[in-house]
Amino acid sequence: MEITGTLKKVMNEQQVTEKFKKREFVITTKDKYPQDIILQLTQANCDIIDNFKVGDEVKAHFNLRGKEYTNKEGKVSYFTSIEAWKIEMDGERKSNNDTPEGDGLPF
Repeated sequence: MEITGTLKKVMNEQQVTEKFKKREFVITTKDKYPQDIILQLTQANCDIIDNFKVGDEVKAHFNLRGKEYTNKEGKVSYFTSIEAWKIEMDGERKSNNDTPEGDGLPF
């Protein structure tokens, strides 16, 4: 799955447990009614957001994750997370540096 929009906020990396770390960020969609969507990066992917700055138009590729949790009293809860695994500049807003110089002829 993927989502496109404006990078609104990037949070600091969090060391959740000894073996698990995550980093959250927010994208504002470009829909008729824009939405602020929070996504997370985990483990080795936490630093891929460093190549972008707030205000960039981005496309994030992600997996939707769900988990069931039962607390000590036996109450069952469900959690959903949006786990990004790739972020790139939105194709509609690529810079002029992405186009070849000149007319493209080899001579």
